[in-house]
Amino acid sequence: MVIAIHHNQIETPTVTFPEGNTQCESQIAWFTTSEKHGACFVVLKESCFHPRDFRWPDQPADKGTLQINGKTLEVLDVVKMLSAPTVEPLFDTDIPFTKRDLPENSRLIGAIKVDIQYAALLEEAFTAQSSVLGQVDKDYRLVLSTGHAAGHLASYALNEAIAPYWRKTVPLDTRGNPDFIRQTQDKSQVVPYGCEDGFRLGKSTRKAGLNVADLATDLEAVEAKANAILNKWLELKPSIYFEKDGPALDESRVWHCKVGDENFSMFCGGTHVKNFDHVNAFKISLSYADQEMTFSVKAEIK
Repeated sequence: MVIAIHHNQIETPTVTFPEGNTQCESQIAWFTTSEKHGACFVVLKESCFHPRDFRWPDQPADKGTLQINGKTLEVLDVVKMLSAPTVEPLFDTDIPFTKRDLPENSRLIGAIKVDIQYAALLEEAFTAQSSVLGQVDKDYRLVLSTGHAAGHLASYALNEAIAPYWRKTVPLDTRGNPDFIRQTQDKSQVVPYGCEDGFRLGKSTRKAGLNVADLATDLEAVEAKANAILNKWLELKPSIYFEKDGPALDESRVWHCKVGDENFSMFCGGTHVKNFDHVNAFKISLSYADQEMTFSVKAEIK
């Protein structure tokens, strides 16, 4: 069974995970049973669940449960769904479009994946407009939110540590340092209390002006400098907040981190802790081989 979705018949779902919410009580805005995926996908009118991104899946989806009419449903996954008047709903990596070629009047919405056995229960709740209680796994959210925020802050420390190795002018980060991350990153993964990233330092990077040979030779010194910068910032008790254009999933959100008198910022759709009061120290590790530099940061928890 598929319940058709029409833009003029459904209000724009609201997401509350950017504020750190881990619980929501809402009605079902829409759902479908997908034989292809062997599951049901549920859209709540207001959702606290963070979905994995299909283009840059650095942060895993939230885990948790839905409580519907006295039954508890395990959340199997949370993904992005494309809703558009001209195409059938598409989920996660089935979405073939880039940001530039999205269909007209399309919308990206968070969809919660549950077992297909609950199709009748969902239909009953949708028809009756029953209240659904969503509960995110708080512990899992915390370890990923810490890792994501740590990765952002560490990226600014790395940009500063690598700044002397640029011989040409390149785009700058919001602190005024050459944006090594933006110029070279080719992979990123948020992990519990940290992140693991990769940077391609091939011919194009050298041509752009990065002295890769000297950077590779001095890697231990660069690592030490980045760690010193990051842990000095930690002593200043950084605080994190978001600015957003609106309550929908596909509207822009900007991550801000206030460190002393500075305010770092970048666009980000993930989840983050509000501070690092639970962190004792950070550890950045760098390695280089075959034109690829790997970067990881791990938070040591109190």
